[in-house]
Amino acid sequence: MRCAPIAALAACLALLCGCVPGGQTAATSETAPTPMPTATAQPAPGAQPGDEADAIHRISEVLDGCRYEYKTFDYQQPGGSTMAMGLLTVIDCGAGTAQPLCHQPGCTHDQPGCAAWLVPDGSRLTLAADGDTLYLLHDVIDGDAWLEARSLDDDTTRVLCTLPRFEAREYDWALAAADEENLYLNAASYPTAVDPAVPQEEQAGVMAICKASGAPSLYSFRETPPAENPRPADQRVTNAEIFDARDSFLYLWLGLSGDGAEVWRLEPATGLWSMTARYADSGLWQEDGLSGYDNWVAPARASRQLPGGPLVHVDEQAGTLAAIDTATGQERLLCTGLPNAAGRIAGYDVQALPGWYVVTVNRLDWTTQETSSRQFLIPAAGGGPVEISFSQYSGPRGSQPVCFLDQYGGQFYCQYETAASAPIPALDKDGMPYTYREYSILYGLLPVEDALASRGNFTALYVE
Repeated sequence: MRCAPIAALAACLALLCGCVPGGQTAATSETAPTPMPTATAQPAPGAQPGDEADAIHRISEVLDGCRYEYKTFDYQQPGGSTMAMGLLTVIDCGAGTAQPLCHQPGCTHDQPGCAAWLVPDGSRLTLAADGDTLYLLHDVIDGDAWLEARSLDDDTTRVLCTLPRFEAREYDWALAAADEENLYLNAASYPTAVDPAVPQEEQAGVMAICKASGAPSLYSFRETPPAENPRPADQRVTNAEIFDARDSFLYLWLGLSGDGAEVWRLEPATGLWSMTARYADSGLWQEDGLSGYDNWVAPARASRQLPGGPLVHVDEQAGTLAAIDTATGQERLLCTGLPNAAGRIAGYDVQALPGWYVVTVNRLDWTTQETSSRQFLIPAAGGGPVEISFSQYSGPRGSQPVCFLDQYGGQFYCQYETAASAPIPALDKDGMPYTYREYSILYGLLPVEDALASRGNFTALYVE
């Protein structure tokens, strides 16, 4: 996403201101017998549960109704030159406010001395909050990765851990979960050397980081499915991610080549791995050289812990959506009546928010390359889908729907508009005049009742 110009920064500021136990070594993965899912009552997804402080739980950029974000922009220095800068922002969805994450008395937040301003270091930066700390994960492509801990009370920041590098493997690190003592990072890895004769397979893993000392401990995954339920020999893992965390377990989603996936869980206290479920896609379609499946199970996109977990079952042929409890495997029908997208160049995108699911059905006309989208809100407790009509951008080749990012206190937090500036005159390299436009992305709040009625009563909070 492009950096915002200094004019956009000014507009942004105008809106903004209105542990593994001591002595424990790296765990050795073992495989426990696979327990069969039991059919128990599933709580309806809704508000964030009140996990005990020492229970494992998902972490993200959202905590206690506040959302922490990092954006980059071009800062115009006093001499006239520009430099890239980063800005940490806290968005309080309950209060309907957004402001730079800075506790310095009297700071106007418009100069590099502001605690919310960061100098980009070439790394990809992701955030997650837990307790009174914001964790910043820096990851340099083909380079080092390190983790910083920043106090949410006074902005004090320290390097918590430099993640170890392992010979012959590259790691995709991601902040995923925490308990009272540790952070847990997704540690999916793949070989650094590519052998064209050998299909590349991703390996699952979890890295625990002690919150107090920063000591890392890697839980490597050794895949040994139960003999009575083996995986087909031609299937390999194509992606691995932590998608849920509860009680004393981390749950990992292992996508498989061809079709289907497996759910594995890790108990960090013992280092034991066990497979809890396997899912097979169905309804293969092929069109214009592309292919896909109409009937599939996958984690919905979710930015925070939700009761039951974010697994969903989509049947594009029947137009149905169901939720699957991560721990029990019990499936609960949420709705029928979604658009039939079977056998077409289309896709369902499902997002889980507190109290709601957002389903976006995207279609591509392969001949004209035009895209179209339909968007629906579905109560997490179940009910008919409500089609809504919003777009943040419309053009000759289609439109882009509003992106729902969170829900808190009866309001959705959304990326809702891509705004273009008036034509700006300029000269090309040959001295010929031309005009161009600059674009800004607007974020804001939308009451749930207005969303259900397709009323665009957005309250602007942030501009990028």
